[in-house]
Amino acid sequence: MKFWQTTGLQPSDCDGAGFAQTFELIELREDGDTYTRRQGGPHDEGSSYTERHYEREGESVRLTVSECGQDCDGKHSSVREYTCHRVDLARVAQTIGVEAGIPGVRFPRWTEVRHDQRDHTAEAAGY
Repeated sequence: MKFWQTTGLQPSDCDGAGFAQTFELIELREDGDTYTRRQGGPHDEGSSYTERHYEREGESVRLTVSECGQDCDGKHSSVREYTCHRVDLARVAQTIGVEAGIPGVRFPRWTEVRHDQRDHTAEAAGY
């Protein structure tokens, strides 16, 4: 199974804002194949990291998005899981594909199956 995903905004000299939307074509050939992309690092308010883990499960793909970070309010983290059947891997048309020079690019229609989050400072305070 092949499908397009956005990889986020990357620094660029191509547009006035200094950033451009980037894409990648992901291919998971067999049941159990995985692909993981990690992004993030320290910034002026602390740190933030995102991991996107794709796994082929038969006729579907499972996407797990894990985010964690720390700022002036303390540590926080979240995990979201999505699933997409192969017939929905190219369902959503977006104009950003045309703007990026990839006309006709279509993206998966993900269905959220789980969402957990933690605010470590709030938990320590008893919330």
